[in-house]
Amino acid sequence: MKSKKKSSKSKKNTAKLIINSNTYQLPIHKATEGSDVINVTKLFSESGYFTYDPGFTSTAACESKVTYIDGEKGILRYRGIDVSELAEKSDFIEVSNLLIYGDLPNQIQLKKYRKLIVNHTMLNEQLIKFFNGFRRDAHPMAMMVGVMGALSAFYQDSLDINDPHQRMTAARRIIAKAATIGAMSYKYSIGQPFVYPDNKLSYAENFLNMCFSVPSENYKIPKIISKAMDIIFILHADHEQNASTSTVRLAGSSGANPFACIAAGVASLWGPAHGGANQAALEMLETIGNKSNIDQYIKKAKDKKDTFKLMGFGHRVYKNYDPRAKILKNICKEEGLNNQIVKATSQKKDQQLTNSGIGLIPSSSLTLNETVIGGTTWVFSREELTNTFDVLVIDEAGQMSLANLLVMAGCAKSILLVGDQQQLSQPTKADHPGDAGKSSLEYLMQGANVVPEDKGIFLNTSWRMEPSITNIVSELFYDKRLMGNPSNENNSINWGKPFLRGSGNQFPNQGIVFEAIEHSGCSVKSIEEIDFIEKLVESLLGGSYTYSQFNENRTGEITPNDILVIAPYNVQVNRLEQRLEGRAKVGTVDRFQGQEAPIAILSLTASSGDNAPRGIDFLLEPNRLNVAISRAQCLSIIIGCPRLATGLINTVDEAEQVNRLCRLMTKN
Repeated sequence: MKSKKKSSKSKKNTAKLIINSNTYQLPIHKATEGSDVINVTKLFSESGYFTYDPGFTSTAACESKVTYIDGEKGILRYRGIDVSELAEKSDFIEVSNLLIYGDLPNQIQLKKYRKLIVNHTMLNEQLIKFFNGFRRDAHPMAMMVGVMGALSAFYQDSLDINDPHQRMTAARRIIAKAATIGAMSYKYSIGQPFVYPDNKLSYAENFLNMCFSVPSENYKIPKIISKAMDIIFILHADHEQNASTSTVRLAGSSGANPFACIAAGVASLWGPAHGGANQAALEMLETIGNKSNIDQYIKKAKDKKDTFKLMGFGHRVYKNYDPRAKILKNICKEEGLNNQIVKATSQKKDQQLTNSGIGLIPSSSLTLNETVIGGTTWVFSREELTNTFDVLVIDEAGQMSLANLLVMAGCAKSILLVGDQQQLSQPTKADHPGDAGKSSLEYLMQGANVVPEDKGIFLNTSWRMEPSITNIVSELFYDKRLMGNPSNENNSINWGKPFLRGSGNQFPNQGIVFEAIEHSGCSVKSIEEIDFIEKLVESLLGGSYTYSQFNENRTGEITPNDILVIAPYNVQVNRLEQRLEGRAKVGTVDRFQGQEAPIAILSLTASSGDNAPRGIDFLLEPNRLNVAISRAQCLSIIIGCPRLATGLINTVDEAEQVNRLCRLMTKN
């Protein structure tokens, strides 16, 4: 395109752009606050050139009086008012009024506006039934996108964006119903009944009540939590033209109704580089584990060849600090929330806990200042701790006796059992009548393989194992309800040296496999299996592995720490340790519960059920077998004599156990 040459004489409030000796005058718009902007609207029509700013880091896409951000100085203002002042003196409803109308309302205006919001908190009853079409394991944001968009099918009197009255009605409905939809999405995902809005409560209190109360009992909303929630709403009420705001504006430019546009914005907010970054940050912290690993992960983040990324709370626009984080921190200080996490113990030192920022204190020194306390049964059974805690969390509840749980139950208002009924049971048991001898989890589940929907939540995705391992584990132990994470499909190893199976074929790089080793008369040890395992380990060492963790690939060379060798009897364990001499981690199933590694090798040891100490019931006990084979991230190898699947079967349980073994033998 041939462009007309402009005069080289600059005008007032203009910028001069020279391209191939052609000069173009671009108007400069004076900003109310912050940087002035160069208007490039006519640049293409006059020069034939576009501007290039894919991240919109140097582009003002609209005129706005709503929000001002200075990332360098950590400033966030709504309508010219600093957000810290609003957090201190206003509530969310007042702030939303400010953002919509431009000024803080007087008392009469605020009362009227608050009433209008309150009167729109309910959802149409038919719209509530919309949730029944979703899967229970759907992400709450997925449901919110659908239901928010569906509002346009129920409130057709406020769809015309060009009608000021309809536009404001839609705005009030969205503000009011967003909290209800969000709470219902959460309730549906955890399998609890919906709680309807209570218009006597504040906006934040109403949201918390809908999220955490249940119809069967009264829920007292903690003042500090409702205050913090209200401030969180204020701090996120607006944040300049970010991804979700731009999405709403782009959808709105077509004349689409407000509900559809906001649904599009919710979908954008869901993304891990936007609102979903909070979820990504939490997952990252779980990956890092404790303070001692921080330096290692910072190095990984700086390594361009490593896929690991540091996910941060806050926003990238703030270069020094996020003013919103500072406000929340100050609120916590004002309310005396020091977030102190301690372990009640008589131990003097525990380096791992200390590195994680967890203190050690005697149980006699506990005060009300600690927000999270870890300890044994004996700590929480003390009479002076009655009704002290909001929640008592029992980890590995399958190993916590029902008697011990009952002793502790009085210390908390609610009890959360966390565990897997298909993992190892209580390490020691006495002889008790009836249900008294059961673990707390065993008592709750009453023989079910996975927790019933009316009693809890089954986390149905395995984030550790290669999916074919997950499939067989799901089939044998979890009623086919356990699913593998698709990102784990690439979990695999490369052998250090080629190693052939008895069939003459190469061992696979992933999955689960049974290798038959013939022997007879073996009881607590099998030299034949030890010989074979030694050759396996030698061929594995020096190879490499790849596995996915939180959808991030981890790679490395196979070392002794990456190979778990599991045996049922201490004699076999001792002989394996002597033979392998530190070339793998060796132990019984009990040692490795809770651990994982790229490769797990299980030695069944005994030649037959008759040779097996404590019988086939112990050797093939489902929980022990499940733990053993499910330690593997990439490859699980079972070594055993095929005659274990033959012989006399005395009980139904033994028949089921042998059937499981036969199923594993077919994984070749």
